[in-house]
Amino acid sequence: LTLNITGFSVKDIFGKSVVVGRASILPYQGRVNNESDIIVSPGSSIYLIEGVSPIGVSFRVNKCMGLLAQFQSFYPPLPPFRSDLIQSYAGQAPLPLGFTYNNCVDIHSSDSDFFSNDWRVYLGTGEMWGETGDFIRIIDSSGQTISSFFY
Repeated sequence: LTLNITGFSVKDIFGKSVVVGRASILPYQGRVNNESDIIVSPGSSIYLIEGVSPIGVSFRVNKCMGLLAQFQSFYPPLPPFRSDLIQSYAGQAPLPLGFTYNNCVDIHSSDSDFFSNDWRVYLGTGEMWGETGDFIRIIDSSGQTISSFFY
């Protein structure tokens, strides 16, 4: 069973809202990334984040993402990069000169454990919620509240 969350709205207690857009399932650095609807499965974690993505798109987390965290800040933090992922590239650690996130994706994107069930969905807004907490509602594309919570 899957759920398409593209088009859902996130609304605060005062009625300010933002619509969940699309994401790149497999982003690359230095390229225009293809974006598609965000389709999640049971057990997925979706982080709704104020502001703009450090890589320009919302994305599904993969096991190479830790390489991006070496040069950019992500909140919540991305999983750390495991140096054993370069074995098929160079045969040894430390990272060889020129080994990049894109190299890692090219080598490992067909691995059965490549993707995690985490999504980072950037809402493209400035400050959406109050610093002292807020009441948030998640509204599906038909206008029904499917979840609400205080944070």
